Amino acid sequence: MTGAHKRFDPKLYEENDAIAKDFVKNLLKGTEFQAIDNIKKRGVDMLAYKDSLHICNLEVEIKRIWKDKDFPYSNVQIPVRKEKYAVLEKPTIFVMLNNTQSDYLAFTNTVMLAAPKAEVPNKFVFKGEYFYQIPKDQVVFNDLLKILRGI
Repeated sequence: MTGAHKRFDPKLYEENDAIAKDFVKNLLKGTEFQAIDNIKKRGVDMLAYKDSLHICNLEVEIKRIWKDKDFPYSNVQIPVRKEKYAVLEKPTIFVMLNNTQSDYLAFTNTVMLAAPKAEVPNKFVFKGEYFYQIPKDQVVFNDLLKILRGI
């Protein structure tokens, strides 16, 4: 079920990537964890460390359509094309920030892979793009440390 997918957009990347990564780095300041940018450009966004050991990966994004504090949908949608980050040697935590970066949600690769997939027409791909449909009650809101400490 590969289907169609959104092409890489350098403008969207430039507008969002550093903001999302900096958010996570700042969130972890003063904790036992550290997140660093992955030097592999086509790899997962960040690597998370505890006591100098790589414990997991982080894939971060800003969901611009999520405007307010409360997540307005019953499911969190992650494109199937990101599945490659869910099957790495180390676990991956997916982090999604709202438009203003005031709130975020997070979930593990195991939660993602257990979710059903559905074709979802969207503004980037009208037909043929599939997304994991992660139930809202299976994600953690505003508590990345809870997930990191559970790994």
